[in-house]
Amino acid sequence: MDTKIFYVRCNYMDVKTIQMRCKVCDGVMTVDENNTIMMCPYCGSKELIQESDNVIIERIKSETNKDIESKRLEYEERKEKRQEEKELSQKFKSGKLIKVIIVAFIVSLIALVISFRQGMILAGLVALVQAVLLACALLMGLQIIKEKKPNLHIIATIIAFILIIPFFKARSSFEAPKPKYDWPSYGISTMLPKPDAKKGEIITNSDSSFYMHTYKVSEKQYEKYIKECQDSGFTVESEKDGSRYSAYNSDGYKLSLSYYKSNDELTINLDAPKDMSKFKWPDSDIAKLLPIPKSDVGHIEWERSDGFLIYVGETTKEDFSSYVDACKEKGFTVDYRLGDDYYYGDNNDGYSLSLKYEGNKTMYIRIDAPDEEEEVESDENIQRNNIVGTYVGVQGSVIVLFEDGTGTYYWDGDNLIDEKCSWTYGNGKITIKIPSLYCEVQADYYGTNTSINFVSDSKNWDDELYDKINSSAEKMSTDEYNKLIDEYGKHSDGFQNNSDNRTETTKKETPVSADGVTPELKAFLDEYEAFWDDYVEFYKSYMESLSSGDYFSMLGSYTDMLEEMEKYDKRLDEMEKKLDQIDEDELSAEDYAYYLEVTTRIYLKMLEMYQ
Repeated sequence: MDTKIFYVRCNYMDVKTIQMRCKVCDGVMTVDENNTIMMCPYCGSKELIQESDNVIIERIKSETNKDIESKRLEYEERKEKRQEEKELSQKFKSGKLIKVIIVAFIVSLIALVISFRQGMILAGLVALVQAVLLACALLMGLQIIKEKKPNLHIIATIIAFILIIPFFKARSSFEAPKPKYDWPSYGISTMLPKPDAKKGEIITNSDSSFYMHTYKVSEKQYEKYIKECQDSGFTVESEKDGSRYSAYNSDGYKLSLSYYKSNDELTINLDAPKDMSKFKWPDSDIAKLLPIPKSDVGHIEWERSDGFLIYVGETTKEDFSSYVDACKEKGFTVDYRLGDDYYYGDNNDGYSLSLKYEGNKTMYIRIDAPDEEEEVESDENIQRNNIVGTYVGVQGSVIVLFEDGTGTYYWDGDNLIDEKCSWTYGNGKITIKIPSLYCEVQADYYGTNTSINFVSDSKNWDDELYDKINSSAEKMSTDEYNKLIDEYGKHSDGFQNNSDNRTETTKKETPVSADGVTPELKAFLDEYEAFWDDYVEFYKSYMESLSSGDYFSMLGSYTDMLEEMEKYDKRLDEMEKKLDQIDEDELSAEDYAYYLEVTTRIYLKMLEMYQ
């Protein structure tokens, strides 16, 4: 049978086909030249195709051309993709994002090292994730790592910056591990039983005083330790008030225990008695103003022509009350204050008397002559005198600041009374140390403020606003403190609206400076403007460093910033809150003018940052 080979054009490609007639039924069979067997579509018979050499050569050429074209197209595609990646890489290198990523990566590495060194494991892990994300973002931006989705490096960078929030939260919530201690075998501590606590910190241990903190102490363990101390002889004049216990032993050593249920901590304080012996009552003119005590056993702490301080022993509480009555008969009844274990009063000539029953049959006597020299006191001394008094907090606490620089802190949450506080004043700022809370609180004070906001970086202290209710400073019982809180603090109907119950000192008008601006407002606005000056200067130097490509010149600044960031944020937040509290409608004309002047300068500085 004749065989006919021909070509057809199909689907825009040259396709070679073979057409033959079936030897069985004479039907036409058509097949692609690549097939070597033909099947009749009519009768189903099969027939082997015998190709000529020319057909085979043409088929090989066709297949070869197809492979060459396919390889060429593949090469062009790869070349185009490489060019696109190169352009993206160049664009990333010349942009600002790479600079931000590099600086942020360095900062995250520093944060990682610092956090792990300080034992802040969670913060360190967050910093590690930040560093990994920023490294991946950098490599993807440089096209070293292929992005599966467009702009994936930008997403990774954003996530890394968002992690700044949990990083600082992890740092702020970090609680350093409590230290272990060894119970000493020397000093005054040997008089006490060892507390049932594995962790603690001994602050003082000598022959005259012992003070320590113990941690993770349950209320049951606290009660057990009280029983052990009582078994050791500390039962004389014992007092138990809520979370406090105090008592003497027969030798006059005073034990004070304070338990803080909120954080399971117990403080232990033991003080030795004062050395007393027979003494002679002073024969100075100032001593003749007072009656001679019944007991001649005591200790003269100091004596001068203008006063003295004497501890008198072998004095019962009844003897103390009798001595108070005798002093009243001597004329010390001006502005007096009387309590169960204290008496303060002046006489008509201005001599000041302080009497206290210390416990353990010991009476405290101090008298001071009036200041007869007409010297002008320094502003700081005047402010110190204005600061002395009693302050009630809106959240349920009381601070009493005494003239001698000591103080008392009371919180109704645990019925906590801390009488070992101390305070100082300087550069317009009050600083109070509260040992029981292991913290130091501060407040700005530029005049006769009646409301003071005490703040601290300690996690044991929440910022609290205090109202000065009077200029009297005296120790009180738990009931007396709670009464003040009910009257002036969180349970009262109008905190800071009790002016009728305050002393004349708190009713003085707020002083103004020579230019008519209230000093307190001026001091705050000046501080607020100084804060923005520092921030703008830092921001400008930061941007200049980025523009020059010298990323490492800012490394030291970033290290310092990392350590101070929490304080920095709190300071800004505090100032913003104070700024929001300023009622423009109640400002004087001078105050309002200065307020507008400062805030306008600040807004201009903020605009300057982004030019």
